[in-house]
Amino acid sequence: MTLTTRNQLAEWILKLEDEVLLDAISQLKESSEQGDWYTDWTGGQKESIYKGMDDHKNERTLSSEDFWKKNG
Repeated sequence: MTLTTRNQLAEWILKLEDEVLLDAISQLKESSEQGDWYTDWTGGQKESIYKGMDDHKNERTLSSEDFWKKNG
């Protein structure tokens, strides 16, 4: 990213009045400062995420609407 782009972003943020957007930018900043949360996960947590991704890929999931129709 060029210095010009950084300066333009800084100027834009300084002029920004949209509280929702400012909050989102603040949360993004906090998240980036906390580091990569994925590296802190245990092997079991990562395995669970990969299983869920595989289930989704292979259509072994329900939409929330279908879930509530079936279980509501």
